[in-house]
Amino acid sequence: SGAEMGWPRVHAECDVSGPLVFDDEIGVEVSVSRLGNSSFELSFRILKEDREHAHGRVVIVCLDRKTQRSRPLPVEFAEALRSRMEPKEG
Repeated sequence: SGAEMGWPRVHAECDVSGPLVFDDEIGVEVSVSRLGNSSFELSFRILKEDREHAHGRVVIVCLDRKTQRSRPLPVEFAEALRSRMEPKEG
């Protein structure tokens, strides 16, 4: 069940390339950029007026709360992520 799993963010990074201030209207694009056995990576872009102002990524691990170790992603969850992966370039 969901209570047996945790979802720690084990890595996060963000590069800012333009100014953003409180009350700016922004758009956020999020995509699945990597899918592993027990973790996945989300990439994001922050846009203002159709110009990128920041981009980054977050790595999230599926954790067994009892053992405090990584565990495989639930099959249905992994399939849902796979269906939303960004296309590979090249």
